[in-house]
Amino acid sequence: MKGEFSMSQDLQLPLSGLKVVELGTHVAIPLAGRYLASLGAEVIKVESISGDEWRKVGVSYGCTATDEENPVFTIANANKRFLSLNLKDPSGKDILFQLLKDADIFLTNVRQRGLEKLGFHYEAVKEKNPSIIYCHFTGYGETGPDASRPGFDTAAFWAKSGLLADLPFEGDYPLKPSGGIGDSIVSANVVSGVMTALYAREKTGVGTFLTASLYQSAIWVNAANVVTTQKMYRNYYPKPKDLPDDPLSFVFLTKDKQWIITAVVDYNRDWPKVCRAYGVPELERDPRFSTESAVQSNPEHIRELCRRITASFATKTADEWSKILTDADIVHSVAGHIKNVAEDEQAWANGYLEHVTFPTGTQVAVPQIPVQFSQYHPLPCTATGGIGRDTNYVLSKLGFTQDQIDSLRSKNTVR
Repeated sequence: MKGEFSMSQDLQLPLSGLKVVELGTHVAIPLAGRYLASLGAEVIKVESISGDEWRKVGVSYGCTATDEENPVFTIANANKRFLSLNLKDPSGKDILFQLLKDADIFLTNVRQRGLEKLGFHYEAVKEKNPSIIYCHFTGYGETGPDASRPGFDTAAFWAKSGLLADLPFEGDYPLKPSGGIGDSIVSANVVSGVMTALYAREKTGVGTFLTASLYQSAIWVNAANVVTTQKMYRNYYPKPKDLPDDPLSFVFLTKDKQWIITAVVDYNRDWPKVCRAYGVPELERDPRFSTESAVQSNPEHIRELCRRITASFATKTADEWSKILTDADIVHSVAGHIKNVAEDEQAWANGYLEHVTFPTGTQVAVPQIPVQFSQYHPLPCTATGGIGRDTNYVLSKLGFTQDQIDSLRSKNTVR
C-alpha cells in the first residue's frame, strides 16, 4: 500500500516484540503510544472512519495539516501502524477484538460509557485476554462528580488544579497555555504505569487495569503548592508582583528589555555572593536583608529588597548579567522564546530534536522522545500519512485475504 510504514527488523530495541493497540485521540494516549513505538513496540493506532480529530488541529497553529504534511499530528503518532475501523459495525468490532486477543497493552481515552456501549470495557477485554495491560485515560478520574465530563488539558489539568488562575501575578490575566502541555505530562505517567504493570506481569503472569487522569497529574506536578496552601500554612496564590516569596529567586527585566530568572537555594549562605553579583553590595550588612528570617519578618523588607535588585538589573543587558551570574555560579536563565528552540544548539547537540522530511519536501524539526539510553537508539521519527494507511498490512497479519479486505472497505467497515 502506498506510503505504508516499514520498520527495519535489524534494529534491536528494548520494546521489540510488544504489541500495543491504541484506541486514542488527541494527545495524551497517542504520545504514550509514540514513546512505546519509538522504542520498538508495534503500536497499532485504531481510528474511526473519519480519523482522529487531532489530524485537523495543525491548522489552528498556523501549520499544514494534510495527509502529505501534518507535523502536529506526527509528533504524537510517528512510528505507528494506522488502521481505520467502523466500531458501530459488528465486523469492525470483531477486528478490534482480534487485535486485542494477543495484545500486550491496550491504550484508550474513550469515555467509560462509550467503552461499555461498544463492549470494550476492561472486563470484556480481560475475558478474552487475561494478561493484557489495559490503560484508561480520563480527564478527571474514574469516579466522582466530574468522572463523565470531557476534559482537555486546558480545562482538567490547568484550570481545575488552580494552575491557570494562580500562576500569573495578582491582577494579571490567567495563564493561557497552548493545548497538549498537560497531556504530555500525563503521557509520561501513562508510560511509567504501563511499564510498571508489564514488569509486574513478568513476575506474576497477571495483567491489570490502570488509569491516569489530567487532574491527578496536575495535582502531582504541583504537589508542593497543594500542600503548602492548606490553611495550616501561609503559602498563598496568586502572588503580588512586588512581594515574591524569595526576592533572590525572581524574574528581573534587563536594560535591553529581556527577562532573566534567578534561583538561589540557600539565602543565608549565598547572601554575600548574591549582593556582589546582583550589583547591590551596599546591602550586604543591612540587618533588614542579611538573613532570610530578617527579610521574611516584614513584607516591607521584601518589597524594598526586590525594588533595589530590580533597579540594579535594569542597568545592564541580559548578556552582561548572564556573564556576571555565570561567573558567580548563580543558577539563572534568560527567558527564551519558543520559536528559537528548533534552532537551539543545546537541543541539537543532545539529540532532543530531529529532522523529519515530509512527502511535500518540507523539513521540520520534531522533538524526539524525552529519554536516552546508552545501548538503544529510538527509531527515527516518521511522517504519519493518511487515515487507515496500514489497513492492508494489519488485516493481512490477522489472516484476512485481499478480497476480504476489499469487501470490508466497500462496506465502509475499514478505510
